[in-house]
Amino acid sequence: ESCKSFESKVLDESPINGFGRALWLGNCTQPDGAMVAALWLYISGKDSSYVLFRQWNGTPTAAALDQWVAYFKAVKVCDTRKRRNAPCEDPVVAVPTPTP
Repeated sequence: ESCKSFESKVLDESPINGFGRALWLGNCTQPDGAMVAALWLYISGKDSSYVLFRQWNGTPTAAALDQWVAYFKAVKVCDTRKRRNAPCEDPVVAVPTPTP
């Protein structure tokens, strides 16, 4: 269903590992008044683009949003063909997987 109104806020546009990145939060108010929130992460890699998406039916709690933002900010793309430009590091194990 389409949004009656939509608001978007950019949370981070800093490059990650040498690649362009955008992290933003969108809020859609549907015609029936229901709220849908979505967190998006876009990374522009050398050969491909990568998108992650998390949607909430309703408004997420501040704790849930903070947890998912931290998780999305930890996501990196690397290029195994050119280690010096976008090195592949060991997987981050310190960032807990967010709860659904």
